[in-house]
Amino acid sequence: MSGAARRSEEGLARLRSQMSAAMEPRALTSFGVADQFFQYLKKSGRLRNRVFADIGANLGSWTQPFAMRYWRVLAFEAYSRNFEALSKKFSGSDYVELVRKAVWDESGKSVDFFYDETRPGIGSIRNNSEHFREETRETVETITIADALGEDLEKLELIKTDVEGAELQTLKGADLPRSQPSVIVAEISGRSAAFGYGPDDLAAFIAGAGYDVFLMMAKAREDSFGALERIHFAPYTTCVGRPAIGANMDALGVRKDVAADFADLFGRHFVEYGY
Repeated sequence: MSGAARRSEEGLARLRSQMSAAMEPRALTSFGVADQFFQYLKKSGRLRNRVFADIGANLGSWTQPFAMRYWRVLAFEAYSRNFEALSKKFSGSDYVELVRKAVWDESGKSVDFFYDETRPGIGSIRNNSEHFREETRETVETITIADALGEDLEKLELIKTDVEGAELQTLKGADLPRSQPSVIVAEISGRSAAFGYGPDDLAAFIAGAGYDVFLMMAKAREDSFGALERIHFAPYTTCVGRPAIGANMDALGVRKDVAADFADLFGRHFVEYGY
């Protein structure tokens, strides 16, 4: 292991020990999953461009492990309080570019952003949660991934989008036929109904852009920060129309030309559900 790689791994170990154990369970799981995806991209040789769009960056549980491995991360966070926390966490970083805008399929629109002061992981440009109130909102501007990256769009290697129901719109603004990231991770939930689509529509859109689509389910261990108890994948086609979407489920798109690498590295995590 090179000196730089050793320092990176040591830094990651320090991060795991230093970050607050009070972080919400979703963030615990996300940190572990993000670390697993870094290992996949590393082993499969998908490190040429090292550009990651973290849409709905929240408190940085996905941004952190990639920035520590010297990736360029565009971290998008619309909620002002979360953005302030991210600014403090990544102050002085040469690898993280923070963008306080709502990622959408059109740039330059002013929209209301609803939030819950007690739950930093929940925020949306639709009033689609029982935790939102009309008085807890702020105005933000929209931007597309294509506009944010500009000439660097084709260097995009990974997209993670977790924006409480607007995941399809964020991907529509990424110009997937041109950008073609190796991996797309998109949260699925019932909140997408407020945006006029369902989980199957999201999966179909990703598949139509040239990806194999899986349902990803992850759970964190309660006794070890950042460690995964399990992570499972199932071909999304076997899960279409399933009646309930649970917490910590994502639609995972793997570009067809790298799907074999993915299956080889994550094969032991595959399960069949037969829905």
